[in-house]
Amino acid sequence: WGPKAGQAMYPDVAKYGSADSVFGLVTVLSGIVGTMLGGYLLDRAGVSVSASLLLCASMTMVGCVVMMVTLFFCHTVEGFILAFTIGLILIFSIQGPINI
Repeated sequence: WGPKAGQAMYPDVAKYGSADSVFGLVTVLSGIVGTMLGGYLLDRAGVSVSASLLLCASMTMVGCVVMMVTLFFCHTVEGFILAFTIGLILIFSIQGPINI
């Protein structure tokens, strides 16, 4: 439902290809970068269960805030894609820590 909603909210997303392609590319790239970022941050914080839980909680909270702000305040497709990518990177950054 995400690409369909994105297409409805930002009809000019078509200039970057289909909404499905844009959302898919953003999701894949954010997943790769976010997973690597989470592992790096956990290494810097010290590999422990408490550091992992703190990192998971804080990154999820900040990522969700970014996504909510994106939803309500981005009026251009470019701004939406950028903010959506940042939010997804933050949310995907819990992949490394969650596995500890």
